[in-house]
Amino acid sequence: MTEKETRKTNRLVTQAHEVDLSTATYSAHLSSASIDDETQSFHITIDKILYKHPVEIIEAVLHANGFALNLENILACIDDFKIGASVQLEPGVEEQSSTPVSFLHCVEFRLPQKSAAGPTLTKFYKEIADYESIIANINADPIKLKAYADREVQNQQKIADLEVKIREQTEINQHLQQCADSAIASSERANEALESANVLPPDVRFATVREVNIDERMVVLKSAQTTINLPLIKCTALPGPGDRCLVYVQHGNASECLFMDEPRQRLQPQLATVMLVKDNRCKIRDENRNTWLIEAMNTAELELFRNLKCNDSLLLYLLDNKPIRFEALLPPLIRSHVDYVQEAVSIYQIRRDNTNTDEQAVDTWDVSR
Repeated sequence: MTEKETRKTNRLVTQAHEVDLSTATYSAHLSSASIDDETQSFHITIDKILYKHPVEIIEAVLHANGFALNLENILACIDDFKIGASVQLEPGVEEQSSTPVSFLHCVEFRLPQKSAAGPTLTKFYKEIADYESIIANINADPIKLKAYADREVQNQQKIADLEVKIREQTEINQHLQQCADSAIASSERANEALESANVLPPDVRFATVREVNIDERMVVLKSAQTTINLPLIKCTALPGPGDRCLVYVQHGNASECLFMDEPRQRLQPQLATVMLVKDNRCKIRDENRNTWLIEAMNTAELELFRNLKCNDSLLLYLLDNKPIRFEALLPPLIRSHVDYVQEAVSIYQIRRDNTNTDEQAVDTWDVSR
């Protein structure tokens, strides 16, 4: 127990069983800071050291009392560092009373003593001794000393080799960056030349992606002063803001789009099956038996849904487990072509059958004659 008397009715406590603070009041009037010359213990109330690091407090006290600011002295103070309370007793009450009137928290630690070493400082001394023992063993054994020196030489050589590689990679990166900047500049000049020369057909425009709306499954493009909405269903990859493209506008709507930049995020398709198609809604299920009820957000999706029927197969593209694009495995144009071929085959068969029937009728008439 550390205890010292600052006034007749005041005392410093640093152990929980010494006093009962449950009925005492917090008092800022007990603010103080002092050193006990006899025990070489320093205490300071908490109001004077708010928001300060313990080592900062210890270093300030050591410096004020002429101690060197080294790790040995700091660890010696930390070993004896305690948080306690400065309490005020009632006038006339014996010092042994455990019911103070007021209190103010404080910290206390003892200044370094050469004759005493706490547990933390003892560990520090042991680590130093072990390190010195290792160094002594290495110095005493020429083989170990040479092996240690060889490792140092190898490490230095590895560092030098890595520095050379870093310089080479830096030069390569700078060269690649210059090539990329030159290519971008050339592409921009070519685009400007094409735009100024009006080489493109009137229905094809240069555009830049301004926004990608995942919820609406729509890409907002900017072409000169015109804003163009491109459904994600017409995109083969997920673009990003700033990507450049050529967009084919037909009857005021974006029909096709070709992105000129490398796709930022390629979408992986999943196989899905159509379970139900009704009005502008389509219910689909993927291979993992996850089911979605999707409502068409634009004309392109609505046209796709109208050409689907139950048990048709789809390619489903997801982003963060949310459907953003659909692709029929049998596009409507192919399906209509198949129907056309089947119709042509049926007509041919009917005509052939009719021809054979007529030939049989002629043969029968000749025989009868």
